Amino acid sequence: MKITHSFEGLGLDYLKARAGIPKFASFIVSRIKADIINFNSPLTIVEFGVGSGQQTEFVEKELNNNGFIQYKILAYDKSYQSKPTEKPGQLNVLEKRVRNGEISGRVIPIHFDFDGIALPVESESVDFSYMAHVFTI
Repeated sequence: MKITHSFEGLGLDYLKARAGIPKFASFIVSRIKADIINFNSPLTIVEFGVGSGQQTEFVEKELNNNGFIQYKILAYDKSYQSKPTEKPGQLNVLEKRVRNGEISGRVIPIHFDFDGIALPVESESVDFSYMAHVFTI
């Protein structure tokens, strides 16, 4: 299947146009709290289609507000420019936001163009995964 549209080069515009949703972040963290037995053990969370991290920013705040201190968020997205220009991909924008301290270093941007069938994580290596505002074709 050929995809005729992508978000390549729209990272900065997308960051301005689509905000995260605090209630969604609250819902995600409530599900994590329901599923996780030991809050003190390191937690691995995966967000697929992270974009520029708009939702991730709210999820991090909600995790911190709920006492989660040992976690990492593996932030997967396909929108990445290997040589970013004035029109970076969304993952490039997320990387810059992490470097600038807008989002913590516990968020790890990962470029991966996955098909949604075979996920890019090892079995039983993740405690929780989610997607927010992800379009599929």
